[in-house]
Amino acid sequence: MMNEVVFTFYGHGETIEKISATIFASPDCHDECKKASNAMVYCYTMNSQTLEGDSWVFAKKVSENEPYSLNSVPHVDIDILLKLEDWSIKEILREVDMQDLAKVLKGESENVRDMVFRNMTNDGAEELEMAIKGMGRVPKSEVREIKKEIIAIYRRMAGTGDLTFKDDIVNAEEAADDTGEDGSQPPLRLIKQEEDPESQE
Repeated sequence: MMNEVVFTFYGHGETIEKISATIFASPDCHDECKKASNAMVYCYTMNSQTLEGDSWVFAKKVSENEPYSLNSVPHVDIDILLKLEDWSIKEILREVDMQDLAKVLKGESENVRDMVFRNMTNDGAEELEMAIKGMGRVPKSEVREIKKEIIAIYRRMAGTGDLTFKDDIVNAEEAADDTGEDGSQPPLRLIKQEEDPESQE
């Protein structure tokens, strides 16, 4: 029976202060498998917390002996969504208010705006674009709070495995190539992704 491993990261801003690992036994009966596992409940609970200031906590469930990319830690800005597959972006956008989204996108790059527009219906994208154009100055403090809410949604969904990163697909293919002839897999490894220079501009 495969165990479920959860990594929990604690930090503030873009600094990781602590990392903990917890092992949960996977459900092994038919009825239990219909329910959320203890690992998923733990991740949902941890990632739903609202902390003071720029402090944060992020819990991520991984399978034993499977690689995991640290492409979501400690990044805490909205352009992290650029690293997601489109269907994952759509899942997040469904939980964000249109006016809040307009306030955030008003000061974002074209790359971020295009990412959002292409994951909306034509009518929705047109409505959002009009809202952005007709919006006056938005206080930075208000934008920061809305971003925190969006990142909280992202972390909650990422922690329970509901999101797919573009890099994860590549890493999964590489992991398949590493599988031995007897079906064995290499030890669990953490892969730290290099920062994209363009995302810092």
